[in-house]
Amino acid sequence: MDDLDLDDLKFQKNGLLLTRKSCSGSHYFQALEDADIYSNLLNNKYLQPYLNAYGNCLLSAKNEKCIPFQSTGLNKNIYKGKINDLYPITLLITRVEKNSFQAAYFYDQQGKKIFLNGTFNKDLSLLLNGGPSTGTTNNKELFKLKMQADGSLTGTWSNGKSSYPLVLKGIL
Repeated sequence: MDDLDLDDLKFQKNGLLLTRKSCSGSHYFQALEDADIYSNLLNNKYLQPYLNAYGNCLLSAKNEKCIPFQSTGLNKNIYKGKINDLYPITLLITRVEKNSFQAAYFYDQQGKKIFLNGTFNKDLSLLLNGGPSTGTTNNKELFKLKMQADGSLTGTWSNGKSSYPLVLKGIL
């Protein structure tokens, strides 16, 4: 039986350090291994391909606030909230892919669906754009959101002329 207290995993500035005490059982007494502590450092460059955006953020040298969401938090869901604490809306996340997602939203009083395309930014924020197509980009609507630890989305909504705060809570 293995005593996990003898194992240790430490995130360091340059990577993940795995430490293991040698076996104090029959291997040691049979002189098959030395009584020692063994360490193995897996550097950040080696680990990067195996980590999601959250893991890479944790290992980065920058002092960023890392929020886990991309691989597990943003799923197909329904969010409800208000633009500028005045206009109730419902946001539907309809499809999530590796680097992008599709959504639609509507103003609760009108009920007319407005389609959006979304992308994940390197800082773990969400950018959604779309809206009524009238031939000019000034009427395009833009959502800049961040997933919070509680699963809510906070940020801003803008239409090219005005920008307002937005808070959305998942209801599923």
